[in-house]
Amino acid sequence: MGSSQATANTPNAQPAGRDATELLASEAARALAMAWQTGDRLTVEDMLVRHPDLAAAPQAVLRLISEELLLRREAGERIQMHEILSRFPAWRAELELLLVCHELFEEEAPPDFPQAGDECGEFVLVREIGRGSQGQVFLARQPALCDRPVVAKLTALDVAEHLSLARLQHTGIVPLYLVQDLPERRLRLLCMPFVGGASLAALSAAMQSTPLAERSGKTVADALVRCHTETTETPAVGGPALDFLRQATYEQAICWIGACLADALHFAHWRGLVHFDIKPSNLLLAGDGQPMLLDFHLARGPVAASGPPPDWIGGTQGYMPPEQAAALAALRDGQPIETPVDARADVYALAMVLDELLSGDGPSAPRGEGVDRLRRANPRVTRGLADVLAKCLAPRPLARYADAQSLADDLRRHLADLPLRGVPNRSPLELWRKWRRRRPRSAARLAAMLVSMAALVSAGWLWAADRVRESQQALLDGQRLLDRHVYQEAMVRLERGLNGLRLVPGSGALKQALEGCLYQARRAALGDELHRFVERLRFADGGTALDAEAAEAAAQSCAAFWQMRDRLANLDGPASPEVAQVRADLVDLVVFWLDLQARCPTDRLTPEAAAEVLAQAEAALGRKLVISDERSPRVAGKSLAVTAADAVSERYRLARSLLRAGDESRALDAFRRAVREEPQDFWANFYRGRCAYRLARYDEALNAFSICVALAPRQAECYYNRGLAFASLGQTPDALFDFNRAVELDPTLTTAATNRDALRRQLGE
Repeated sequence: MGSSQATANTPNAQPAGRDATELLASEAARALAMAWQTGDRLTVEDMLVRHPDLAAAPQAVLRLISEELLLRREAGERIQMHEILSRFPAWRAELELLLVCHELFEEEAPPDFPQAGDECGEFVLVREIGRGSQGQVFLARQPALCDRPVVAKLTALDVAEHLSLARLQHTGIVPLYLVQDLPERRLRLLCMPFVGGASLAALSAAMQSTPLAERSGKTVADALVRCHTETTETPAVGGPALDFLRQATYEQAICWIGACLADALHFAHWRGLVHFDIKPSNLLLAGDGQPMLLDFHLARGPVAASGPPPDWIGGTQGYMPPEQAAALAALRDGQPIETPVDARADVYALAMVLDELLSGDGPSAPRGEGVDRLRRANPRVTRGLADVLAKCLAPRPLARYADAQSLADDLRRHLADLPLRGVPNRSPLELWRKWRRRRPRSAARLAAMLVSMAALVSAGWLWAADRVRESQQALLDGQRLLDRHVYQEAMVRLERGLNGLRLVPGSGALKQALEGCLYQARRAALGDELHRFVERLRFADGGTALDAEAAEAAAQSCAAFWQMRDRLANLDGPASPEVAQVRADLVDLVVFWLDLQARCPTDRLTPEAAAEVLAQAEAALGRKLVISDERSPRVAGKSLAVTAADAVSERYRLARSLLRAGDESRALDAFRRAVREEPQDFWANFYRGRCAYRLARYDEALNAFSICVALAPRQAECYYNRGLAFASLGQTPDALFDFNRAVELDPTLTTAATNRDALRRQLGE
């Protein structure tokens, strides 16, 4: 709460005959409204000082007075007629009429916020624990459930925070129990669990008397217990989180809190929400020490730089990054947004909070000095941790961590004394200390060996040679695993080999070979993940068999894969089976994605965004007829030519477009031609079987799915669909066998189990 918001402002076209005074009055009224939205409550007199020419124009002054009255009513103020008349006695008659009109045409009374002790719905409000521009927060009791303590947040009916919270179920996010509208009070009540604890703002204030140099994790835990017991009679709950805080250093405690909150942010970003208001008062340590995110009333999807402006955007000065502040200002001025605002804005804001806790500086303190400023303020902050926060606070979004999960990983690597991945490990001394803490026994043995050896330089060469041999073996193992398509294990081996060369001089060529092989493994792993995802959509008829929620999740995954397309393969490079597979998967991904958009209840692509995706696909993948036809309403009834290159694949995709358009007969003919040209093509046979089954040509469907079983004997969907064909032909024992086999291969295929049980009941089993 307490955050500034701006709404989209699109000036109306001005009539040709409007004079300069009326134009100036309109601009002054718009500036007055914008000032109130940002918390600066200017008056008519303030605007007349800025624009003295308006004082001589009665209609302009009345326009400004009317605008101020509307703004004051929206803010919940009661308008006193005598006060307005005393301010502008020269226009008494006009003002009396204006005030009467405002009383008659007032749209709606302001929300009627309750007080402690009142009953709201099924809750009894105990005491107020928070207040902001969007509403009030109370500790409440729920008599219907043993008087359990809950948090009741009361907002105006037009606030949609509950729609954001309903999408988030994560241990690091305070969940939503229920939503209840109170029309008699013009309020919406959000019920959330009461987890106790205190916000980071309250904890920071509670630790203010303890100097940074004397703080520890126990300082944080003790402050949490004090704040908790001051606001509730319930004692703080013990557990692993509080135990860790009491044993950690202050820097470790803040680092761990940041990692937990970054995990929660990453989950929210994965669900399509950017918080947009990360600050100490919106970050909570629960009574058991668990860090949690609060207050999603400003949360929304990422803000794009192109296309129509968003309806609104918000944030808190001092914690928002430059691109968010620029977008807020642009929206207020009715200008286009030049830089997109996405998940990296939350990464910036979270780092600002961590920096504030570690340095003791407020949000208004200059951050331009980077690493050195933080380490001067708190010498116990290591260079590695300072580098992590400096990367998050980079003015350019592209220079920050790409996502909150990468930040969480580096913070945990720092806690575990492991080398950092997102920033260079610039301090050899810090690396040595981390290694020594990770392997205390090895460090002691190494120290004893170095003391006992007369030739220190020789020992260093022996150690380096050992690391080189281990890294060479890691390279060979990684290449073998990569050839066997065991990508995850290959990446582990190659990363281990690279870590072994961190302190070894003269190993540049070996490092380069390891990095190249690791790059190939990561790209191959991502391509394998894309292929498995697209295969699932293909089996689900391009996603048409999914319900609305699953379709929206699949569409979000399609968007994520499309954003990573440059990391999947060098699409402009030499042809290879791997590149051909990635290109084929990306073609289907785009087609499935655009089809799924039609059934997504929220977060749909705009027509302009969909057109941009198609343009990108054609530029990256070549002009594919299936993609080009997506620009038309549907392909049914059109005459489609097949390109000479990759004719079977193109014919299969065009036939599938006919199937999606509901033209099963023409689709079946097209799939038959594709099968004649390539009898062993799995998907052409699979969709031929689907079309034949829908057209009640069960013998042909049985033939097609039998070929699929032969081509992919470990694929449960092949047995399931062949079982349907057997059942339709009355061959019940064969159908039962196939349904049983499908369930054995994939126990989650519930439709196979349902059909199997139905056949058993028919047989009296």
